[in-house]
Amino acid sequence: MCYHTSTPAKEKLQELADNQSLRLYADYQQTFHVSGYIRPFLPIRPSNSQNEIQPGRWRLLPDTVKTEEQVASFKLNTLNARAESLFNANTYKEHAGNHHGLLYVDGFFEPHKPEREVVENGKIVKKIDSKAKSENYYIFKPNKEIFTLGILYSPWEDEISGDHYNTFSIITVPANQLLQEIHNEKKRMPLIIADDAQNDWLNTTTKNGTETFLQPYSGELKAHKCYRVTGARGEDTNIPTVQNKIDI
Repeated sequence: MCYHTSTPAKEKLQELADNQSLRLYADYQQTFHVSGYIRPFLPIRPSNSQNEIQPGRWRLLPDTVKTEEQVASFKLNTLNARAESLFNANTYKEHAGNHHGLLYVDGFFEPHKPEREVVENGKIVKKIDSKAKSENYYIFKPNKEIFTLGILYSPWEDEISGDHYNTFSIITVPANQLLQEIHNEKKRMPLIIADDAQNDWLNTTTKNGTETFLQPYSGELKAHKCYRVTGARGEDTNIPTVQNKIDI
């Protein structure tokens, strides 16, 4: 799962946009930590508007949800979309082939369950301590480069206010070796689209083509233990220090 991310400094994202001849929306603001549960607007590049990085709202909404009032009663968690069910799940199958997008981030946060030593068959082995509070790890690229997560998006309009924008889910895939060690209960990770594959991802419209991308990331990632943002309640975690390394 991936419910917590960070997005890059505006000047860095603007430089990337300029280098790729993309337009960045004017009121973009960096986030050091943001939770999907507040349905934030984050920088995305959708396949139906590939020349711009625009605000998309985290949590994909289906056509059956017509107003913000109805969002409050929409109970399905669509912050993430499992790769294995994209073409089968009612919520995602209409978007899986033609509504691909990119979410621009510079890191994401994942939970880790502490382990404890137990004796099994006369041997000491490590087991996940299910009763312990989860720790958090911050995952990022070397030198804190910007990278993109693969998303599915759905164009949405509030029939009362007339507001319209894209809503999205982050696609998740089985964890690579690093994320298996960190996200050691669910063993999942967000889909990371390599820089040289971004345009291909946006322009892929078939099931077979889409499925070729739905793999654990094989590039280099770094990670360290950080502030426990998943346990923060009523406090401002959109500050630089939440990403700082905490000694294990």
